[in-house]
Amino acid sequence: FFEVVEDSLPNSAVFNDSLANTAQYILYPVLKGFYKIDIVLTDGCGKVPISFVVKFNYDVPPGVHAVSDVLPDRFELVQNFPNPFNPYTTIEFQIPKASYVQLEVFNVLGQRIKTLIDNELARNRYNVEWDGTNDHGSKVSSGIYFYRVLTEQDVATKKMLLLK
Repeated sequence: FFEVVEDSLPNSAVFNDSLANTAQYILYPVLKGFYKIDIVLTDGCGKVPISFVVKFNYDVPPGVHAVSDVLPDRFELVQNFPNPFNPYTTIEFQIPKASYVQLEVFNVLGQRIKTLIDNELARNRYNVEWDGTNDHGSKVSSGIYFYRVLTEQDVATKKMLLLK
């Protein structure tokens, strides 16, 4: 499995295919799980440079779902739904490039009560369901809660209401 997440860069090393075409290529790490591949294809029509970054085996945490085939071009945190909720709500967000992501829930005193995501994620749109429990698995009381998505480049917070 790989995902093209960026285009534009240079080239190196050589192999030949059965059609006598030549491709020069280089593969090297960019960041954890990501590799830059630069290729120059040569055939009867000339040279064609291609460059991209690929992602290999990114582990998406349990309960987190990539929900789009269209890769986003901007960061966004969507209002949870349903809101108010009982006992479950869905939080949706998108990140425009691979990043370390934290999705946390806070009470009105600003105390973190639940970490939903604390992981590297690829560029995509995601949703995660919160079941109204804290990090210890206990149900939290009715009230206003805040959820925050924090990436290496962006941060956004929204409010939600749990009714019992």
